[in-house]
Amino acid sequence: MNTSRALAILGSLIYVTTVFAVDANPWKLSLNSNLTATLSAYSKNWAGGDAGTVSWTAQLNADAEKQAAKWLLNKNTLKLAFGQTETQNKDTKRWAAPQKSTDLIDFETLGRFTLGGVVDPFIAAHVVSQFMDMRDTLLMRYGNPVDITESFGVARTIIKKDSVGWVARLGGSVRQGVDRHKLMASGARENDVVDDGGLEFVTEFKATTRQNWITFGSLLRINEALLTSKLDEYKDLPAKHRDDWRYPDVNWENSLTLNVTRFLMVNLYLQLLYDKQVHENAQFKNTSSLGLTVNLKTEK
Repeated sequence: MNTSRALAILGSLIYVTTVFAVDANPWKLSLNSNLTATLSAYSKNWAGGDAGTVSWTAQLNADAEKQAAKWLLNKNTLKLAFGQTETQNKDTKRWAAPQKSTDLIDFETLGRFTLGGVVDPFIAAHVVSQFMDMRDTLLMRYGNPVDITESFGVARTIIKKDSVGWVARLGGSVRQGVDRHKLMASGARENDVVDDGGLEFVTEFKATTRQNWITFGSLLRINEALLTSKLDEYKDLPAKHRDDWRYPDVNWENSLTLNVTRFLMVNLYLQLLYDKQVHENAQFKNTSSLGLTVNLKTEK
């Protein structure tokens, strides 16, 4: 995997240099940030047996797109989210320590070579992490774990209109997963690193109404590992789990946003995750929120 990683880094440097060295067209920028909060509290003599809660979530979604040259389109996407929930004891009415409810750092940069063919070659880098890793009760780790995916292949625009966009891409991928200062069975802490290579399929659909009152977005990622750096370790697992790494990893996100007013929005979000090394069944996340929002968009 070292050779593949070196080639990926070299290609990324050439790509980034090209994007920032040529100023053929301005950046097209869009940003959406929102804050949602819920509060309920009860006095100590409240006899209803209810418990208060405080929960809040802040999110930011940003896109920057530029036709760096006639033959190169660059698109960058950043997603940040963090939220906490605090619960009141129904008997003592004391508040417990806040618990993390949402945590995401997601950045992707894509270079698409617009050569005018049926499909366009592309290279991309995708980084996913979180602000606070609280899995280990003995050590708080920030910006951990980190999953990095470098991919290359072909992309095709299925629909491209002012209000509807649908893009799909398919290619090879190289992934690195880094879990820093992980507590091992020996009692020592080490950086746990896994490399794998395989195939990746990504499709993204987005539709908006006029004046962006309603927006629907759907993003599906499927990654199939064909090679792994931990094959020897996986052979020591029970027979039914030895090939778990071969199963495709699926991440399917769906979001429906209704902008009730200029600064008030309703958001419905559904995420499906499947990673057999984490759990044998698919995992679901469903959130509904009402809160304040800020939208900025420019094509200058």
